[in-house]
Amino acid sequence: MRNVEFRLKRDLTADEQDLLTLLGTLVMTYEDEYYPDEMFELYGIDLVKVLIAEAGLGDEDLLPVLQAKSRLTATLNGEQPLTEELARRLATFFGLPDTMFLQPAASMAA
Repeated sequence: MRNVEFRLKRDLTADEQDLLTLLGTLVMTYEDEYYPDEMFELYGIDLVKVLIAEAGLGDEDLLPVLQAKSRLTATLNGEQPLTEELARRLATFFGLPDTMFLQPAASMAA
């Protein structure tokens, strides 16, 4: 995790983004195969909060993504939902697929 934390503090190269995506895919495949009944779901704001903490960032580090302090506060407090556009910007910022920030439709209905 230390390697990922260091890399999140700067822009990732295309190769690093590909590697991070590959590692995430491998972990998900492993979990699906060996823990099929377990729910390893972390989406939206909960995922953002974990990524902020794991990377040693502060909320203010997301200002370039959210573009306004009021929007940052409302989003992190769950008062404003994540839009697809915001999910894309967060995905770029953290070097992850944007689908990780959007809750699947099946989970939303539950």
